[in-house]
Amino acid sequence: MAVTQMEAYLRVAERLPIDDPSVLRRLERADRDILSGYGYDITPCALDQHKYCVTKLSTAPMGTGEGDTVYIVSRDACTCPDVSTARAGLCKHRLAIMIYEEMHHVSA
Repeated sequence: MAVTQMEAYLRVAERLPIDDPSVLRRLERADRDILSGYGYDITPCALDQHKYCVTKLSTAPMGTGEGDTVYIVSRDACTCPDVSTARAGLCKHRLAIMIYEEMHHVSA
């Protein structure tokens, strides 16, 4: 049986320190921004089934030389600059992957 995005969100939330408002805000942004396709795209990495390319789509005008930003993300790590300051490294990209994997029944 398929798991909806809301069900996956709730399952992940149960495992997190959501008593921390910053973690809860990041979880909400992961759900809203990344998983709802609001300026982001998630694709599995070709060489590692437990890593994903999370692409933040550019809003720069064409021809400015600024392109999309790509982060390599797994349940345990992310290449974004926020991971070093987020509680337990729980940036919104990692949280999004946790929800995504819950929706698609991917085991860690």
